[in-house]
Amino acid sequence: MDIGSYVIMGIILGICAIGIIILGVVQFRSKKPCNFYTGEKFDPKEISDIPAWNHRHGIMWILYGLLFPLLFVVELLIKNPLVFGFMFIGAVLVPLPFMVWYHHHLLKKYRVKK
Repeated sequence: MDIGSYVIMGIILGICAIGIIILGVVQFRSKKPCNFYTGEKFDPKEISDIPAWNHRHGIMWILYGLLFPLLFVVELLIKNPLVFGFMFIGAVLVPLPFMVWYHHHLLKKYRVKK
């Protein structure tokens, strides 16, 4: 790949990373219980420890966002677009089921039993 391709890839990965990291920071700092997916909303009375709930969700998104610049650095070192493509697909898709699992784990831990 030429230098222009790396610049474009870096910009795209940077924009994606910044968006995801901002989402994580917003969730980390939120005073109301944050949601994770499917538009689920939680009443503050449903979550036993809102700061811990939000911090854990925020950190999860921040770590996910940090994968993108890490991928870019790895591509700069290996310089193989095919390997990078597989790594990118893996880094984007593989964490998602774990994030869903972790969200459900947090639901069991922090959701007030009815």
